[in-house]
Amino acid sequence: MLKEETAKILKDKQRKTLEVEKEKLENLKKVKETENLVPSITEENLAATANAKTKQSRGEILRRYAKNTAELNLKERRVVFSKVQAMRAMQAKEVFLKELAAIGKQLEKQKDTAAVDFEARKA
Repeated sequence: MLKEETAKILKDKQRKTLEVEKEKLENLKKVKETENLVPSITEENLAATANAKTKQSRGEILRRYAKNTAELNLKERRVVFSKVQAMRAMQAKEVFLKELAAIGKQLEKQKDTAAVDFEARKA
């Protein structure tokens, strides 16, 4: 009985987390469509960003990426979690670099238009 109740609580919590993540993903998609700032960001990048923005415990993160979390001992959990965190960090770095490149392109455009305006005023 206790295991069933615990499983139900965990499933409800996971369902709520997935709903929040889905909502954040939709918001990110809307922002990408309306502002069109970073065209190189893919759906996978948006999903990773939405996943990172939801508050999750270590156990929830492990259950998302590993199927047999109940069978792992503490050391194995730590190893798996460190690999998951490394993977998530690489995804976050990829998104950050894409956003930074897009901002750099925007600044370069502004710099070019400002230089043209300055030359036109000078003449």
